[in-house]
Amino acid sequence: MAAKHITKKILFCGFWQSHHKLALMQHLDKFSYDRVGLVSHDNYLEQHDAVFISQREIYKHDTFLGNPDPDLPSREIIEKMQPIETTCLKMMDRNHKSPIKYRRYEFRKRTYLAQLASAYAILKHYQFDQILFSITPHNTFDYIIHHLAQHLGIKSSFFAQIQVKDSFFHADDIENIYGQINDTVDYESTECELPEHLETELSDRQGLTKPFYMNSAGLTWKQRLYRKQKQIFRIHSYIQPLFAVPNWLSYQKISKLTAPPKNNYIYFALHFQPEATTCPLGGIYVDQYFAILMLARSLPDDIDVIVKEHPRQHFWQRFPEFYKVLAAEKNVKFAHIKTDSLELTNNSLAVATITGTVGWEAVFKKKPVFLFGTIFYENLPGIVKVSDQESISSAIEDILADKFKTATDLEIRQYLKAIDESGYTGVIDEEYFRNSAFSKEHSIEVMVDAIEKFTT
Repeated sequence: MAAKHITKKILFCGFWQSHHKLALMQHLDKFSYDRVGLVSHDNYLEQHDAVFISQREIYKHDTFLGNPDPDLPSREIIEKMQPIETTCLKMMDRNHKSPIKYRRYEFRKRTYLAQLASAYAILKHYQFDQILFSITPHNTFDYIIHHLAQHLGIKSSFFAQIQVKDSFFHADDIENIYGQINDTVDYESTECELPEHLETELSDRQGLTKPFYMNSAGLTWKQRLYRKQKQIFRIHSYIQPLFAVPNWLSYQKISKLTAPPKNNYIYFALHFQPEATTCPLGGIYVDQYFAILMLARSLPDDIDVIVKEHPRQHFWQRFPEFYKVLAAEKNVKFAHIKTDSLELTNNSLAVATITGTVGWEAVFKKKPVFLFGTIFYENLPGIVKVSDQESISSAIEDILADKFKTATDLEIRQYLKAIDESGYTGVIDEEYFRNSAFSKEHSIEVMVDAIEKFTT
């Protein structure tokens, strides 16, 4: 049967994971377009006559030598894009590992302008009407072209995996990915039946089992091989330890707690960086030390902030000043890196995080959560979305007076039901197949349906 033609020029970005490829190819077997573009690792859409743009190559555009196109973005466009420029400069931590040249403002600014020019040239030359990303845009070029498209009136959207079993979303606003949950949740309902995979989510979060992403169990041999080759063949695997020495020494100088303190405390588990969880989803709180300072300086003298370093950080992308600034605060203390996170949560007065799953775990422990970024559980009762020091101080007063209300078991169920009704049941990020109740074929089928819904 001939493919149904859609009068549209569409650009697909990402779609390099194996199930993404199969879903996209199945979609293009059913529908054809005036033009199809692909930004990915390899051009597996040759039979569909796709305009192919190498993701690996375009991510490296840090000068205008890679883009000799005579058309450059106007002053108006550059000014419109200024709000995302700071995020992009920080986002380059993902691509540039050296702490010397690539940390310089001049280099990063030139890279930003070069990638903005590349994105502009692509959109102008090929006249795409729509962009669809397979995951949340969180590399510099993806983030730029997503926002540039929207400024130019071109529809741009993405799929986003969330840390709830077999759940993902479609969204067009990085700053408000999860607003659709809040629009769907019904806290008036007295009964709330959940599908089996979400009942499993409930039981898993209420237990003491460590989440699947904290170990390597269930990884396929291909995933293990991919991780290993990244470690072996990337040069920064060997130079990182050298650059990390000053950071490691700064961290070692800090005294560490080996058991939860006797005082009341707020537990803050540091995020691994650079990652999408803080850039772009952390917003202005991508610099975690600032969030911790805001928290610490809003607390009474007899309440501490206990900070635990991320076990995978290896002190890369931290700097001596990061630890020195925090160590100088009288009520900020560090837990030993091997201290059990669940124990720190259980004994805490509250948990604070940028976007961490530690906050989701705290919800099930009936702990208040101070949230600084954008994450799926942000609109649950018991979540304090931090906007200023007053919001922290006010919540602390209620917590100490035993007036603070955390989410009830029924409200958590109602929220999960809203996630189920406003999102999709399946896996976008292949890592989550390790924790899936469904086959890969199920997720491909769901993804095919979602692509069709948002492109035709």
